[in-house]
Amino acid sequence: MLTAAVQCDKLRAGSTGDWTMGLILGKLYIALRSAGASEEQAQAAAAEVFGYENRWTKIESDLTIIKWMLAFNLATTMAILFKVFS
Repeated sequence: MLTAAVQCDKLRAGSTGDWTMGLILGKLYIALRSAGASEEQAQAAAAEVFGYENRWTKIESDLTIIKWMLAFNLATTMAILFKVFS
């Protein structure tokens, strides 16, 4: 059985994940292996969880951009309305 650091390196290879994510996935891998899952199944499950985490991160960053766009649009609209009615 591999150590957690080696497992994290295997999961992190080729990805842009940070160390915390690698450690979490390494712990998931270890838990799956100790529960009786094969090495291939444990790696596939950890990689799938990592994929979902990447999607949530992208959604959160897109939401931040949308909030800024909405705030800019609201400020511009208010400025135009102030200019028109004053």
